[in-house]
Amino acid sequence: MWGNWSFLVWMSFMSLACSLVNAADTMSEIQDMIMELENENEVGEEVEQAVAVLFPWFIELLGVVAFLLLTRYAPALPYTAVLFLLGTLMGVGTSKLGLS
Repeated sequence: MWGNWSFLVWMSFMSLACSLVNAADTMSEIQDMIMELENENEVGEEVEQAVAVLFPWFIELLGVVAFLLLTRYAPALPYTAVLFLLGTLMGVGTSKLGLS
């Protein structure tokens, strides 16, 4: 009875060891990809800190304004669908204007 048990423990240990090795390989690949992206970012344009700080507040304000307009003038329109369309329009606008 203990012979089968020890075999199962051994197989579980080996499976865990293989998973850890694969995870270590994956982590090293991820670190390599991060280093490549950081090197590309140094060469390319950097985002200004003010833009990075103000962007979430601008989006929050846009959502509040959309909510107020929808609740007062168009209560039948779903809020999430309108925000999706606003985000899509913002994405298309930045890609067409070359602001990305």
